[in-house]
Amino acid sequence: MAINERTKRDTMERNIASKIFNELERSDKTNDQEAEEKALDHFKTKYGNRGKFSSSSEHKYFLNILRFLMKKKLLASPHTLVSLSVFYCLRVLLRDPEYLLVFVQENGLVGLKKQMDFYIHNLSPDLSDSNNESSFVASRALADVLNILKKALKDTPNHMEREFLIESNIIESITHLLNNNRDFPLLHETLRLLLNMIDKKEFYITEFLKSETIETLLHLLEYKDLETKQLSLQLMASFLSHPEARQYIPRIPNDFIDTFTGCLSHNNVKVLDHAIWCLTSCADNEDDRRKIRLNGALPLLLSLLENKSSFDFSCPSTNPNQRRYGSIAKQNIPEDSEVISQFDQLFDMQSACCNCLAELSCDYTNGQIIIERNGIYILAMLLFPENEESLRLEKYNHLQRNVFKTLRFLFSLNKKNDQYQFKRLFPTQIFELFVGIGNFQRETHVYNDIMNAWNSINIDELTRIKNERLQSINPKQDPTRFIRDYGVYECLGSGAFGSVYRVAQRGSTTMYALKEVEFEDEKDPSRNG
Repeated sequence: MAINERTKRDTMERNIASKIFNELERSDKTNDQEAEEKALDHFKTKYGNRGKFSSSSEHKYFLNILRFLMKKKLLASPHTLVSLSVFYCLRVLLRDPEYLLVFVQENGLVGLKKQMDFYIHNLSPDLSDSNNESSFVASRALADVLNILKKALKDTPNHMEREFLIESNIIESITHLLNNNRDFPLLHETLRLLLNMIDKKEFYITEFLKSETIETLLHLLEYKDLETKQLSLQLMASFLSHPEARQYIPRIPNDFIDTFTGCLSHNNVKVLDHAIWCLTSCADNEDDRRKIRLNGALPLLLSLLENKSSFDFSCPSTNPNQRRYGSIAKQNIPEDSEVISQFDQLFDMQSACCNCLAELSCDYTNGQIIIERNGIYILAMLLFPENEESLRLEKYNHLQRNVFKTLRFLFSLNKKNDQYQFKRLFPTQIFELFVGIGNFQRETHVYNDIMNAWNSINIDELTRIKNERLQSINPKQDPTRFIRDYGVYECLGSGAFGSVYRVAQRGSTTMYALKEVEFEDEKDPSRNG
């Protein structure tokens, strides 16, 4: 009985799928748009929630419908916009990876590019033009196109997706959409598509570097919309860090550095993180390191490391239903997880700061400015965990490695007065490891041994180091007295001819050693014999 019921149901399904296909064929021959929409609506109603078609008994009919939509709609109409219903049915059918493969192999991407170009032309450049029906339809159609492209990136073999996607020249259309898009949800989807592409295959970075994508992203950073800024900076950081970036951008323009430095005044951690990595990628030669210094980035980077609060931890939303124009919806995640996530974001941003300061300190003048602005003390403060739980967080350990790296870069500047501060800060065993690392070692794994040795110090001893050794190099504490224009912080040693003090000139954080010599009184009776 059950077998008969299933057979009857399968026969009915075949009849429905066959009927829909026949209606589509008939409507195409008679050019009957109304009949076509009716057939597509029938498909949406019956199969809109279905995810697999290739394993069903009516497989060949579904495949016929897919090929009809591709060849008769996407590929056969050189100057005609296909309807939203066509895109919807395509999206449903392409949930099946086997159908997606057929779509890619049979030039579906070429047809998708044609439609993409037509609909981009229909987008309104005016965001306030909410009554523009053609622009509204274009936005929805282009959102469907981006959805299909994401599926192609995710569910087809790498070599095939890359081959057909590049041959279709659709990257040109994606760049065009980025340039001519003022609809925020659609703009965000376009930016996410680019991120998906370069995350999956670095090959795409080169393709986009050849286009105007970098300049467009720079323009998008002028938007006040947080999500646009975050996604644009993330893409920009990926492009600039690519080994071939300098082939296409041989000289970093001043407005790039101006824009990235300007972002350091933002309070969103993700914006800061990506902007700092952009600056780090720019700091690969002497001229650009000088430009970054002149733009005032050094004090801003140090202030970010000092700041322990007042950060915004909003991230780009991942669910389209959560997004609104320019707003970030709060994600429903447990409170404890949210706290951990915020710590991770903060540690990532601080690590980015350290990396940037390390690269900038390859310029001697930059390194001296970092030291003079209390950089050694500010960086060393990050080595002391707020609690023992922090020591078990990999993100915090990564931050510690980057702090040791930046301090070691500064130590490599080889100025005796500055090296004295490191001897004051670190216990003997740590200082020996620190010196043994060598100058300008960029790989963070080189700093594993010193990090492990530091974290093996018990918490009471760490507290003593923080309260005594660390404070001994902090020029911002109040001096005990003044000798002329120099504030005296502590006595470093005394002898028969006087005492040596750690001092700093008024208004400066640079530390010096000053020797106070006691002169014998010429009227001392002991001198008269």
